[in-house]
Amino acid sequence: MLQRPTRRQRERGRVGVDLGVKHLAVLSQPLDPADAASAFVANPRHVRQAEHRLVKAQQTLSRTQAGSARREKAQRRVARLHHEVAVRRGTVLHAMTEQLATRFAEIAVEDLNVAGMTRTARGTVDKPGRRVKQKAGLNRAILDAAPGELRRQLAYKTSWTAPPSRSWTAGGPPARPAPPAGGKTHA
Repeated sequence: MLQRPTRRQRERGRVGVDLGVKHLAVLSQPLDPADAASAFVANPRHVRQAEHRLVKAQQTLSRTQAGSARREKAQRRVARLHHEVAVRRGTVLHAMTEQLATRFAEIAVEDLNVAGMTRTARGTVDKPGRRVKQKAGLNRAILDAAPGELRRQLAYKTSWTAPPSRSWTAGGPPARPAPPAGGKTHA
């Protein structure tokens, strides 16, 4: 059964969510009206925090002999580290999406093509790619932010209230007007 938005949600109105890498999300209005800085949700970069431990565990795994008990133990360690990263990421996303779903009547999220954004830059033998390492790092950062999971969580949490969250493609209503071709804005 759909519930109507609460009075507090109706008073706060709509919010636009711009997903990114530097900031996990930039909101059109702050989560807390008294704190303007809450419009910028920090990106915790979970994979980068666990990167050293993951690299060491994966190196240890690569040095083990296939089928040995030591290899199974090393595999469990790598899997546990990946699981810890996933749990931390999920906790942050659940907390943020819960705040958005309970504080605003309508939520507009940009519709990102994550698969297209994270496509490899490797190229082919005939036409090799450029800046492959930089693109690989960007891909890792985009996937660490988990924009698809954030949209999925917002969709199911806002489905309990009417109207649910909306997602707009790049051609949809912009969060702010684009600057003119010269890059200068005229007020």
